[in-house]
Amino acid sequence: MSDRNLTHLYPDFQIKVKLVLADMDAWCAKHKPGFKAIIVEGLRSADYQRSLWVQGRTKKGPIVTYKDGFIKLSNHQTGLAVDIVPQKGAFIDWDDMRFYTYLQHIAHMHGLVSGADWKTFKDMDHIEWPTSDHETYKKAEVWLKSKGLL
Repeated sequence: MSDRNLTHLYPDFQIKVKLVLADMDAWCAKHKPGFKAIIVEGLRSADYQRSLWVQGRTKKGPIVTYKDGFIKLSNHQTGLAVDIVPQKGAFIDWDDMRFYTYLQHIAHMHGLVSGADWKTFKDMDHIEWPTSDHETYKKAEVWLKSKGLL
């Protein structure tokens, strides 16, 4: 199941995500009235990650991830990645490239990486802590364990 709870993200990342959401809400107010930026995916368990991985393989639907949750971990499993989309009521607009292009820009402004940056598998709604920062990833793992989230 999708975890949208901001408090399940590593605290340093929570701060940045809150700033990104505020910036995206300001953009929506001007360019997409009535929409709000929301987290549609946050922290993922290994089992949930695996359920996403089987989609497009042994389960119907398009491939949505190349991380199986056990051998290849997703950064969603670290509390250092989220997917952010524009929502109005129950409607999520998956296709507004203006929103996702600006999300990429805002992620970079806050020192984050965008899935739009990836060469082979563009994940336009995805942002994450830079994977080169191994120290923060180690701290996030300890933090998740201390909170019983891992």
